[in-house]
Amino acid sequence: MKLVYPLTLAILVLFLGGVHARERAFHGADSLSARQWDVFDLAFQVEAIPEHPIDVIFSATLTHASTSMEVPGFFDGEGVFVIRFTPPTAGPWRYATKSSIDALNGHRGEIAVQQAHPDRKGGIVVNPASPREFSYQNGDPYYPIAFEVDWLFALDAENSVGIPRTRTFVDDLVNAGFNQVVMNVFAYDVRWPKDKKLTAAHDFGSPHVFPFGGTNADPDHTKLDLTYFQRLDRVIEHLDEKGIAAHLMIYVWNKLVHWPPAQSDDDNRYFDYVVKRYQAFPNMVWDISKEALGYGHNDVHYITNRIERLRKLDAHQRLVTVHDYSYNRRFPETVDFISVQLWSAELHSVMTSVRKDFPGKPILNIEHGGYERSPYVVFEGSYTSPEVCLERAYQCVFAGTYPTHYWQGAAWNVIFPDIDAMPPEDRPRLDYYRHLRDLADTYGLGSLIPDKQKSNSGFCLHNQEDRYLYYVPKENVSIIVRMPKERRGGMMTGTWFDPFTGNYSAPITKEITQWPKFHKPEGDGFRILIVETKPTVTSQVITDYDAYIAAGDTVSVWLGERTALVLDGVEDPSSFRPDIMTEIVHVLDRVFDAYDRVTGLTPRAGSRAFQGRATVEVSRKVGGGLAHHGRLGVAIGQGFFDKLYQRFEKGQKTLDQVFFYEIARNYWPRTFNPRIDYHTTKGPDDYGWWTVGFNNAMSIFMPAEIEGITDMFYFGSGGKVFSDGMEANLTAYLEGDYSWEEGWCINLLPWKERTSLNDLMTALLIRLHREHGGNAFISNLYREIPKLPELKGRDDYQGARDHFYIASSLAAGTDLQKTYAELRWKISPEAIERVTEALHSP
Repeated sequence: MKLVYPLTLAILVLFLGGVHARERAFHGADSLSARQWDVFDLAFQVEAIPEHPIDVIFSATLTHASTSMEVPGFFDGEGVFVIRFTPPTAGPWRYATKSSIDALNGHRGEIAVQQAHPDRKGGIVVNPASPREFSYQNGDPYYPIAFEVDWLFALDAENSVGIPRTRTFVDDLVNAGFNQVVMNVFAYDVRWPKDKKLTAAHDFGSPHVFPFGGTNADPDHTKLDLTYFQRLDRVIEHLDEKGIAAHLMIYVWNKLVHWPPAQSDDDNRYFDYVVKRYQAFPNMVWDISKEALGYGHNDVHYITNRIERLRKLDAHQRLVTVHDYSYNRRFPETVDFISVQLWSAELHSVMTSVRKDFPGKPILNIEHGGYERSPYVVFEGSYTSPEVCLERAYQCVFAGTYPTHYWQGAAWNVIFPDIDAMPPEDRPRLDYYRHLRDLADTYGLGSLIPDKQKSNSGFCLHNQEDRYLYYVPKENVSIIVRMPKERRGGMMTGTWFDPFTGNYSAPITKEITQWPKFHKPEGDGFRILIVETKPTVTSQVITDYDAYIAAGDTVSVWLGERTALVLDGVEDPSSFRPDIMTEIVHVLDRVFDAYDRVTGLTPRAGSRAFQGRATVEVSRKVGGGLAHHGRLGVAIGQGFFDKLYQRFEKGQKTLDQVFFYEIARNYWPRTFNPRIDYHTTKGPDDYGWWTVGFNNAMSIFMPAEIEGITDMFYFGSGGKVFSDGMEANLTAYLEGDYSWEEGWCINLLPWKERTSLNDLMTALLIRLHREHGGNAFISNLYREIPKLPELKGRDDYQGARDHFYIASSLAAGTDLQKTYAELRWKISPEAIERVTEALHSP
C-alpha cells in the first residue's frame, strides 16, 4: 500500500474540479491569488525529505490588516508541504512561515485575495445574534437537515482517477435538500449480523484502504497513508462544492477499527493530521467521535483533551460537537452545539426539555431512532416507516431543534450509490426532505420559537409577531389557534402545507377572534398550518388630494408601515379585497426596505408625500412610470397595477419591473452623475445613461431581496428572460469589432439600432454582479461612487471610464483591469495606480 501520493509539480496552480475549485500554488510563483471563502493550498517543495516528514513542525502566520491567523501545515508526499488556508476576508494577505527544518522556515510572501464568488457564504458558525441558530460567515442563515453516511469515504477510496459514485450519491442528497452529511474519517465494519441477501456491490464494509500504514488487520500506526487522505480530500471538496457540510467524526469505537492506543504518539499524530488537513474547508464541522463513550474505549477526560487539542490547532475555528449526549449533557461548555441521541416515543416533548436545558446552544438530534427501511435489513432501530421517520424529524423541528435522517441503504456499511437506478418501490423517500427544506427556507424555521401555548393541540413555532406555524397531528380533524389579544378584529390567512407532497393549499382568510378554528384537510398523516397575521392595511378616500407626482383630486389611499399606496380616481375602496391590498402594500414596504439595505441610502420623502410615507401613486395620467431622483415616491400606470392585482388574486406573487425601475430612481442621488456620467456623440444634452442602466439592473437584482414575491414581471416574462436579453447585447459587443467610441459612447447600439446604450451598461452590471459578490458588490458600488471626485465635464470620457473602473474594482475587492481590457476600455495608468494602492493599503 502506497504511503505517498504522486503530485504533478510541473504546474504552479492546480484546480481540482468543481465550481469552487481548491487552488494550489507554490511559494515563489510570480503572483499568488485566492478567493475569499475558497480553499487555497500554499505549497512548498522540499528537496531533502526529512526522515519523519509528518512529524515536522510547520506553520504560517497569515495577516491582513488587524487579522492574524496561525495556520498549521502538513506533509502531502513527494517532498511537498502545504499550508491549507481559507481567507475569511478579501484583500492582501501576507504570510511568514515557521518550521523545525530550515527548508521550510522564514519564507515570506503575499496572497492577493479576491472577493468571494456570489454563492460562497463562508464557514458555518453559531449565529452570534441568536445562539440557538446557525449561520454562515456572511450572515446568511444555515438550517441543517443532516443525513448520516458513515462509509461515504469508501465509495471511491480505491479509485485513483475520480469519485463518480460519490458524486452521484451526493447529488441525490443535494436534490433532496440535505445540507449536512454525518460521516467518518474511517470505519471498518459493523458488529451486527449482515442481511443474507446483501451483495458485494452494496457492502462497503471491510474496505481495502486504511488511514495508517499496513492494514486494519495488521496496522502500522507509526505511519499514515497519504493516499488515503488525498482521496478523502476529494469527498470533502465535492461536499463543499455542493453546499453540504461535512460533519466529520474523527473516531468511531464500535466499527471494528484497530486504533492506536489513546493519547499515544501514534494517536496524536493521526488526530493532529486530520485537524491540520481539513480545518480550512469552510463546510467542516468537527465531531470527536461517534459513540464517544458508549463502548468503553475512553473516558470523558480523553474526549475533553481531544477538544482542547483540536481548538489549539484549528486556526479557522470550525464548530465542534461530540456524537454522545451523555458527554454533551455533562460538559456543554466544551462544545459549540449539542448532539443528542434520543429515541423517545414522545420525541417533541423530550426535545423541548433538552432545548430548555441548554438555553444558549443549538441542538441536533443526530439519531432519533428512525432508520428508514431499504432493500436490505441493516439496523432497524425502533422505526422504519419513511412517514414515521418524517414525523419524528418534524417533531424535532417544532421543538426548535434540528433533525438527522438515517436510511438503511446508506447510513452504515451498506450503500446504494445510485438511488435513481433503484426500482422506484425500493428508493428512499428523500422527496419528503426536499419539501422540509423548502418549508425551512421559505418561512425561516431556524429563527422561530417553539411555544405550546399558541394552540389547543399540536405544536407551534412563531416569530412573536406575525408568523405562526403549527404541526397538526394526523389524529386531529381541526386545530384552534391562539392569537395575541391585540390582533383581534384584524385579519389572518391560514395556508395548509402537505409535508408528503410539498403542496400548499389556497390561503384561507379569517377574522382574528378569540378561538379561531382551522379544519385539517382530508388525507392521512400530519399537516402543517401556516398562519400569518399582518395588520390590515387601512384605507381612506380623499377628495382634495394634493398630487405628489401625477394623480387627481379624488383618490383612495392604503397605508402600510412606510408606504402610502394611492389609487387615482377610486371612490370606493371596498371594491378591492382587503387581504390582497394588504399583501401588495406589505410587499411595497419590503421593496423600500430592501433598497435601503442594499444601497445603504435612506432618501426622504418630499414635503407633499402622503403622511411622510413613500408614496406610490397609481395614476391614469401615467403610461409607464415616473419618479423623483434621490427622493422617495413613484407614480405607476393604472394598467400595471390592475394586472398586478389580478396576479395576486390568482396567487401569482410577482412584481412588475416598472416598480423596481422607478424606485431605483429614488435611490440614485443627483450627485452620482457628475462622478461617472458622460454625454454621447449625439450631443451635450444626451446624458444620464448610467442612471437608466442602474435602474434596469436593480430590477433584476432586487426581487431576490423581497419576501412575499417570487420574481420580477416584465410583459409576461420573468427576470431571467429580461436579464438574458440585456446580456445578449454585451455578447454582441464583445464578439463584434467595436470600440468604446462605437459602443459605449453612442446612444443607440450599432448592432441593434432600436436598443439604447443603457442596455449595454445594464449588461455590464449584471456581469460584475454575478462574478464579484452579487448584491454585496452592488452595495459596495453604491458606497464607492460618491467617494469619487467630480469629472471635468460631461465630455471627460477618460475620467468617466477611469472612475467606473476604480469604483467597480474597489467594490469587487480586486483589480478589474482584465475585465475592462476585454471591454476595450482604455484605462489610464493613474487610475490603475489608485486601485493598486487602495487594494493594498493596510
